[in-house]
Amino acid sequence: MILRAVLEKAEQFEDFLIQTRRYLHKNPELSGQEYGTTRFLHQKLTEAGIHSEILNTEAGPAVIASIVSDEKNPTIAFRADIDALPVFDKTEVPYSSNICGICHACGHDFNTTVILGLAYVMATVKDQLNVNLKFIFQPSEEASGGALALVKAGVLKDISAIFSLHACPDYEVG
Repeated sequence: MILRAVLEKAEQFEDFLIQTRRYLHKNPELSGQEYGTTRFLHQKLTEAGIHSEILNTEAGPAVIASIVSDEKNPTIAFRADIDALPVFDKTEVPYSSNICGICHACGHDFNTTVILGLAYVMATVKDQLNVNLKFIFQPSEEASGGALALVKAGVLKDISAIFSLHACPDYEVG
């Protein structure tokens, strides 16, 4: 029942997610400097009615969002890394990086978009959840230290399980 609802809702956000990924690709930020990215994510989460906050850590700014179904339920987290690399974007698409020498060459724009999309979809089925959800948008994955800074800040203290993803360009879409 909930799976069908999730799949139906996911299709409704397709255009938004394509535009989001392109925006992130066009506006990359290096490790520890993800200020525009975190403002963008916080704004989008807030617009969707999802509680979120920008957390300034020793490794840079992060966004932590949550959907609480019941305080007594366990919490599952989903994590995405949000930083870019000091690499030239050699793509010739309309959404190529605006920042010379910096781009999302490692797919963090994709990872971030997927977790943001998951938050959007899950917010629409909140009343059907038997878990709480936390969405962690981590800075400084490429420079290291981002994960440790979030642990030190206590972001994982209430987490029963955490999931992340990474794209593999060798596979066909789907």
